[in-house]
Amino acid sequence: MRRLPLLAVIALAAVVAPIGALRAEDSPATVPMPVMQPFDPLRGMEATGRIPKVPLPDDVPNPERWRYIPEGRIKPGSMVDRFMVTDFIYPTFDYEKNVGAGGGLAVTDIDFRNQRRREFAAIFASYTTEGQQRFSLLWQRWLHDRDLPQGGMIQEERSALSADVSYIKTLTMRFYGIGSRTQAGDETSYTDEATVASLSLADSLPRPGDNVVARLGLRGEYHNLASGRVDQRPSTEQVYPELMSSAGDALAQSWRRTDLTRARGESLVVETQRYLWSTTARDHLGRPPAVTDRLAGLAPIPGQLPR
Repeated sequence: MRRLPLLAVIALAAVVAPIGALRAEDSPATVPMPVMQPFDPLRGMEATGRIPKVPLPDDVPNPERWRYIPEGRIKPGSMVDRFMVTDFIYPTFDYEKNVGAGGGLAVTDIDFRNQRRREFAAIFASYTTEGQQRFSLLWQRWLHDRDLPQGGMIQEERSALSADVSYIKTLTMRFYGIGSRTQAGDETSYTDEATVASLSLADSLPRPGDNVVARLGLRGEYHNLASGRVDQRPSTEQVYPELMSSAGDALAQSWRRTDLTRARGESLVVETQRYLWSTTARDHLGRPPAVTDRLAGLAPIPGQLPR
């Protein structure tokens, strides 16, 4: 077996070494990963927890109408990490003779999806032993906000996109009759089973924080009416059979809403112009909706107490 001459080995090493050096020089330097700072609940606040007034960028319109949220109130992480900072869970317990014993749970998250307080979501659920129940889902996203260089963010709270869906079954709705001469002794009761969905958009015009706030909204409701459950009070269909059949009534209704609100300068006086358009389907008997609207509480009438 022939061996490589010593001179050839030295020459080969002389060629390979510069190539390795060039490759080492061409490779990018390793950039250290940023170190996450521990969350400071008082960042942007005073030691007492007071939130100070901070300077805002010069290009923020109407700075007096923006809310400052310090960095200490924007905790990152999951809902478990943010518990009691930006998300909350609280139970409810109640008892009423006509609806029985019940309980519920509410979960609210004011930093939904970790959007730095730009989104809000909440779930409410309750149920009683007699079957009264409520389930609601709410969501909202604010339209105008900005992160500040020193930490924290500012938010114009009047402009937002909102949506909600609810199912509500109330066993103790009251009806006192039609007209201004009804009395407390005319009380009857009925059950209102309602499914509600709404979507609304509000924005200040022409710039964020300006005096005029325009709102557009859509709302749909479906009501199913049945016998009431108030103790020692007649059910509505027994006293007013011409208004509601014993088998119950169903009512579908949609609302289209437009608001235009104008604040007078820096005062708290607000002028609102509201326009509502309603489209109501006939009930299950094919009757016009004028009567069942009132039973469902969709149109306030004299003599009917608020829910």
